[in-house]
Amino acid sequence: MSRGSDRTDLQLAALETSTHCLILTGHMQPQPMILSRAEDLEIPILAVNLDTLTTVEIIDRAFGQVRLQEPIKVKCIQELMAAHCDIDKLLDKLGIKPKIVA
Repeated sequence: MSRGSDRTDLQLAALETSTHCLILTGHMQPQPMILSRAEDLEIPILAVNLDTLTTVEIIDRAFGQVRLQEPIKVKCIQELMAAHCDIDKLLDKLGIKPKIVA
């Protein structure tokens, strides 16, 4: 059985579009070439331990019919990430050094 997380051809194709974030289902780690390309393009990757349908349903419930680019949603996501995600630990685990903006 093939899952989206083990389809490097689809992942690479997605990275070459206007993708803002690549979500991999099935809790598999992305291949090094995918990580490298995503890092080059500065596109984050999220790997989840859920099937694709469940993941899409959760995203749909979270964001509804309103476009993600709306400032209120961006602010909400930033607040949720700040409250519930250890960004420094995440970046460290991914081997990414934060960019310091002067």
